[in-house]
Amino acid sequence: MRPLKTSLPLVTFLLSLATLSSSPLLSVAQCTGSLQSTSYSTTFAGTGNAVYGVTWPQYAPPGGYSLVSAVMKSVVSITASYQIINNNSGDVTNVKPGVTGEDILQVNGNDITDEDGNSISDVTFLKNLTAIPVIHAGETYNYPPTVVYNNFKMMTDSITTDNALLNDFVGSGDMNITYSNTPGYNINAAVQVTPSYSITNKISLTYYYCYTGTLASGLLTFTATRQNDGTVALNWISAEAQAQRQYVVQVSEGNNTDFLDVNTQLSAGIAGNAAYSYSYPISPNDRSRLYFRIKVLDAQGAATYSPLRIVDLDAARGAGNFLIYPNPPNDFINVVFPFADSEWQVDILAADGGQIQRNYYKNTPSGRVNFIRRLSSGTYFIRATDLQSAKSRSASFIIR
Repeated sequence: MRPLKTSLPLVTFLLSLATLSSSPLLSVAQCTGSLQSTSYSTTFAGTGNAVYGVTWPQYAPPGGYSLVSAVMKSVVSITASYQIINNNSGDVTNVKPGVTGEDILQVNGNDITDEDGNSISDVTFLKNLTAIPVIHAGETYNYPPTVVYNNFKMMTDSITTDNALLNDFVGSGDMNITYSNTPGYNINAAVQVTPSYSITNKISLTYYYCYTGTLASGLLTFTATRQNDGTVALNWISAEAQAQRQYVVQVSEGNNTDFLDVNTQLSAGIAGNAAYSYSYPISPNDRSRLYFRIKVLDAQGAATYSPLRIVDLDAARGAGNFLIYPNPPNDFINVVFPFADSEWQVDILAADGGQIQRNYYKNTPSGRVNFIRRLSSGTYFIRATDLQSAKSRSASFIIR
């Protein structure tokens, strides 16, 4: 297994997660449904010399779904201040303080290793601060809080289906990530130093996945919209409304793998298109996300499925739908944002996850994305990220 290296400002680490349970993936994910995502994030904050931990689940794919990529991010900030006392009988000049540190990042209690098996979990760093011209004899100098690192953004490397390492993110277990930072100082003068530090490390993990199975034939649309605190409205339209066909509404309460049947409707048995609806009652036990799908049973009992629809119960009320049109487009595509009073980062991605272009929109209900070059035939994805909440919405489109 050839691991993937990711470089961070303070921690250069290799995501070698061989200790996690795994299951086989497609060598290349062939999405038949829209690219979707689930994110986990946390912020570790303190004064250093402590161990911080977080537990995140592996991706447990429901039937027909495949993990396309897993992205880990880390952003680190450090502020340092010092009380420096000159106990010498004479002045000291050109006093140069520096911040030193040791970062340790582990997965499931194991050091992270490079391609040769060498541990790179333990990384040291040094940054020199502005020199103090003079500290007089007997003087106490308060070096003001100084930003050493300010939201340093890591290099985002996506582990995709052409890398066997992605298998380690798939399973029904958890990933335990621990982070510690041991700050210190150096100084070029014989003085008394009392340091103080403030450290934050923002870590996130995003799974990108899609439906790779056979889509339910004749199912033209399927939407899930939260109406209020108690109801999710499910609506779908089907063509070829064959007699004896059944539509089974299924929901997974938080883990997108254990689906329950909550409603069954028989085909209208009419020519042309037929519309269906169901009001799902939100339970107090429902978790932050609800995953819905339609299981379509034909007269012989064979099952096909719709793509997932996700309702975030923690999202603000009044959010609209995320839409793109026209589809298929020619040289541009319009994006309708769920929130008009936010700042959006819009990425166009190729089927393999590679970024084609990026645009930004602020305080607008929609935006026109002009293609910077002619796109070849194939399937593409649009990912709109709300920069305030860091949550993303995705949809696919086809170039003919």
